[in-house]
Amino acid sequence: MEKLLITGASGLLGANAVLAAIGDFHVTAVYHRQQLTHPQIITVLADLTVVEQVERVIRDCHPDVILHAAALTDIDRCELDPKAAFQHNRDMPQAIARCAHEIGAYLIHISTDAIFDGVNGGYSESDSPRPINIYGESKVAGENAVLTHCSHSIVVRTNFFGWNAQDKQSLAEWFLSRLNAGEMTPGFDDVWFSPILVNQLIEIIFLITRLRLEGVYHVAGSDCLSKFDFAKQLAIVFDLDQRNVKPVSVESAGLKAPRTKKLCLDTRRIREGLGIEMPRIESGLLTFKALYDQGYAHRLKSIIQCG
Repeated sequence: MEKLLITGASGLLGANAVLAAIGDFHVTAVYHRQQLTHPQIITVLADLTVVEQVERVIRDCHPDVILHAAALTDIDRCELDPKAAFQHNRDMPQAIARCAHEIGAYLIHISTDAIFDGVNGGYSESDSPRPINIYGESKVAGENAVLTHCSHSIVVRTNFFGWNAQDKQSLAEWFLSRLNAGEMTPGFDDVWFSPILVNQLIEIIFLITRLRLEGVYHVAGSDCLSKFDFAKQLAIVFDLDQRNVKPVSVESAGLKAPRTKKLCLDTRRIREGLGIEMPRIESGLLTFKALYDQGYAHRLKSIIQCG
């Protein structure tokens, strides 16, 4: 089996990837604050914003594949602290890319749809990034660093939802908690995206890994829908009252950073590269519920060591 190094291993993508990779890879999971524990993985504490620690981790692990999922994704925090945004989203992947290149590892760098301005939507890989906030700017810089410093790499632009190993809620979990409580649940009806269930995304990433695709690829759901419609469909799948989902504008939310509105991605290149279709939102939400019914969310949280 190949050796797989996962950064950001306690995050939404990272923790789900850790569980999915067990049995198919020798897994090393890198965490910073939230420690992981599982008998079939190696865990490493490191601050990957420190170049020397990046070099130590990659030298000691000497992975065949690196899944770089660590990032500063709090959009408003990035706007208030640009230094931290670029440290995490540009400098960290640059250091990882250099080390990956030196040892000949294949690097999968997770990026975002937020690198675009959100004016038109339907963005393909040939469209030029035009970020409108610091988060987007720092992620564009991170993409460029990866592609410049690691020849054997892929940038995966995506937007995903799923169950979180940590106590903080993902967007889908936040919607679900309010709907379960019978509370009014605001959903932006002027923000459009093409979300993919994180578990389905990871399956595609592992397929990409086997084929060693390189360059920039959009990996997202095949449906383009508003966050309001996403919340309504979530309510339907979980048999909750969709009337509690209320349309609101992102402009009324009082967010510190400007938000992009039409971020749906064109996935033609990845579909042709892999010879598969991207999943529909109904499939993702039904699987999201099935995972919960099977106790997956509890198993996922169990790999985070409390205290």
